[in-house]
Amino acid sequence: MHIVLLCGGAGKRLWPLSNDIRSKLFLRLLPAPDGQQESMLSRVVRQLTIAGLDSSALLLAHRSQVNLAFRHTEGRLPVLGEPAKRGTFTAAALAAAHFHARGVGLDEIVCIAPADMFAGEDFFHSVAALSSLLLDSGADLAMLGTRPTHPSDQYGYIVPDQGGIRKGNISYASVARFTEKPDRLGAQQLISQGALWNCGIYAFKLRYMLACMERSDLPLNDKALCAMYEVVV
Repeated sequence: MHIVLLCGGAGKRLWPLSNDIRSKLFLRLLPAPDGQQESMLSRVVRQLTIAGLDSSALLLAHRSQVNLAFRHTEGRLPVLGEPAKRGTFTAAALAAAHFHARGVGLDEIVCIAPADMFAGEDFFHSVAALSSLLLDSGADLAMLGTRPTHPSDQYGYIVPDQGGIRKGNISYASVARFTEKPDRLGAQQLISQGALWNCGIYAFKLRYMLACMERSDLPLNDKALCAMYEVVV
């Protein structure tokens, strides 16, 4: 499985510490195991390494922050630069075009995840399980949700269909609908329906994303895609 960490968030709620030049990902604010402080990006890469998921990981950042991302991971992971910030789908498309241009097999699984996720080590075993989940379910797209601890208006929600399937320690179900950042009352109602917080982590076969790109008239070549990046919606 190829994991793509998206480093595009500006972290405006931490302004002025976090800004367009140095986003929250690169702020050394978190306690590290060695007693020092580490950035969110450094923490996530360390956790991926512990879970054995770092060997095929790739960072995707705005071109202005490529060197910064490279330094915060001590050069252990390749960094792909995007010309502009155009959202999750466009970033995923660029990563897919990058893999396709380098001969990655069409049945290889790609996992898209935010680089600013803050979770314990066990969470990354769930990320690793997305690969087998995708194959077992026969779905085109698999995603991670987590049980809400409180009604929050800061997250998107996934409402799963009733009658999920459990395999080992993993439970999965098809998605009934999504709701993006409801108010607190709406969030409470969603939670009562069994809704999950959307972790923003998705997995798919490379061929699926390439087919989506073709339907959207996007080139499958990464250089060609970058050339039209400014006008991609």
